Amino acid sequence: MLILARHGETVWNVEGRIQGQKDSPLTARGVEQAKQLGRLRRLNPCPIFASPLGRVTATINLLGLSGKIFYDSRLEEMNFGDYEGIIKSQSPYTISAWDESYPNGESYKDVYNRAMKFLCTLPTNIPGPILIIAHETINKYLAGITLQLPREKILTLKQPNGLVWLV
Repeated sequence: MLILARHGETVWNVEGRIQGQKDSPLTARGVEQAKQLGRLRRLNPCPIFASPLGRVTATINLLGLSGKIFYDSRLEEMNFGDYEGIIKSQSPYTISAWDESYPNGESYKDVYNRAMKFLCTLPTNIPGPILIIAHETINKYLAGITLQLPREKILTLKQPNGLVWLV
């Protein structure tokens, strides 16, 4: 079983900015969401994988998890390239094709391939749940691939900050 958790809310989430691989600090609400994720300790997840981006590491620092955490760059958020940091509603750019990349960024296909490569390297002999703490886009691909959803359905999945999916 996979436990897919999204980091706590950030300043840029509140401002409606495209965050991608850039970081902004957790808000007070994000800190509370991270502390609530600490309930995952009861599941004794092992191993724990996480994105190395700052908002995830800030979330992890508030969880109080014990055990080794494996940081993996394949779990980073989608790279939105030149559009990171701008207000979503003011973005003049939208992706209309599966393999179309953001300028100086990634395509949805790139993120799908990253997620697939990550899943293919997970150990298969783990007796308990595997906890992954990351971001909305990569988590929806991890969930969608695991559940064998069509890519059109994967793109519609939404994971609010601090929310956990069990797949």
